[in-house]
Amino acid sequence: IQDPEESVRRSAASALGWVAVSRYGTLKHAFIEALNDPETGLSTTVVESDDPQLRRQMARTLGYLANPETLQVLKRLSRDEDSDVTREAVLALVSIGTEEAMNEVQKKLPTASYVVASSTLDAVATEFGNTSPELFECIKLALEHDSPQVRRHAVLMLNGYETKDAADLLAKCTADEDFEVAHRAADLL
Repeated sequence: IQDPEESVRRSAASALGWVAVSRYGTLKHAFIEALNDPETGLSTTVVESDDPQLRRQMARTLGYLANPETLQVLKRLSRDEDSDVTREAVLALVSIGTEEAMNEVQKKLPTASYVVASSTLDAVATEFGNTSPELFECIKLALEHDSPQVRRHAVLMLNGYETKDAADLLAKCTADEDFEVAHRAADLL
């Protein structure tokens, strides 16, 4: 990962991906320990790499691990300038699913790109259920997004909720400035 040669770094990241999905817990734990040990510099090397493909690969690998001990690195990667890296890091946080991880995910939703926001909503629905309280909280945040595409995606995800809170949210969406959001909300009511 710290080699100056790009192809070596990418190969190492790929190998770590295999470690993450392996049956050998000892390897996984050693990787997580190295990642969290400030003396190894591994997390800094990953987060500060000039190679977005390496950062994206590491975020995906950490998602496979779904280990709460990787939260600090994933939080940093979720603030990456590359939206693909951010997307992978946020999806990894969803797969961890702890309260701390989900709080970080929810911080991203109101300002995330369409790809990050829609992928996040889909991942939360898959991980927690399409009528879960976790998804409902994410939908509410996504409906505050500036992008009409994000709000359109979010309003459709309210289908299936049969609570007063969901009905109130749909009623509020009928007044959205975007015709599609308003129309879809009215159809769902």
